[in-house]
Amino acid sequence: MRYSRLGYWGLPALAVAILAIGVFVVLRVMPPGMLWLKAGIYSTVLVVCTSLCLATYRFADEVQMQTQKSAWFWGSICAAIAVTPLMIIIAWRLIPFPVSVPHPHPGVYFVLGMLFMWVAEGIGFAVAQAWQWWQLR
Repeated sequence: MRYSRLGYWGLPALAVAILAIGVFVVLRVMPPGMLWLKAGIYSTVLVVCTSLCLATYRFADEVQMQTQKSAWFWGSICAAIAVTPLMIIIAWRLIPFPVSVPHPHPGVYFVLGMLFMWVAEGIGFAVAQAWQWWQLR
């Protein structure tokens, strides 16, 4: 399929908007409890957002596809290399790490580590994408 600016940039923007609305609804609108319903909403929102983001490849050309693959590879590798020692330092309690949970459980640290890894991979992807975009200019 041919390159489409609206399809290539519009679908991920729509996915981010749907994700933001889903998180807002679960955190601010729904009453406390109802964990199964909240988990179902999160799962549905993530499936829809992932599908929209994967559909952007239909509107990308070959150079953009290769740039995206390379940026995800290098961004993920650099994030893993940067985050792993930090998670070890926090797990061994070499530095204090405040957690906003009354009674921290090892599972809380696991979830925080996973979330931090996703954030770090996203930042790594953005840096690698910007680097490649700058080199192609």
